[in-house]
Amino acid sequence: MNEYKIFSQALDISYPWIISNINLKETDQKVKELHIHVQLKTLKKNTTAQNFPLTKRQDNFLGYTCYVHYSISDNSRN
Repeated sequence: MNEYKIFSQALDISYPWIISNINLKETDQKVKELHIHVQLKTLKKNTTAQNFPLTKRQDNFLGYTCYVHYSISDNSRN
């Protein structure tokens, strides 16, 4: 099982949302951060995208401060 599928299941993310990227990093203050980038692949007709991009702070995930970054795929805006 790949890491995208594991994080999708852990965060209950399903289509039309997909995880597009996962980054682990350590800040200058030695804080461990997990950044998960989630994209909406299809946009329903008459849906506005005015609230995106959006970042939400999640509960810590395996000792990492977790941030989920939501955005809309350029392909879904057409």
